[in-house]
Amino acid sequence: MLVASPNATDAEAFIRRCQPDLVIARCKTLLHDRVFSIPRLGTYVMHPGICPEYRNAHGCFWAMATGDHGNVGMTLLRIDRGVDTGPV
Repeated sequence: MLVASPNATDAEAFIRRCQPDLVIARCKTLLHDRVFSIPRLGTYVMHPGICPEYRNAHGCFWAMATGDHGNVGMTLLRIDRGVDTGPV
């Protein structure tokens, strides 16, 4: 299915029909509560960089640039109602 936005009503309807236990969102769009709250176990995103030290779009770059190689990677976060505030 192709939609203009992951928040589109067609996307929401598709997710509801699938009744997933868990969703991994691979988008840069902030999802609406009505979309990310559908899966029983939540919707998750992958942030580049290891949180909380590098919690932004350029986290891996900054870890490499400062020689902090132990924090080069990704963090799996569960989406909540805040912005980039979900638990790690």
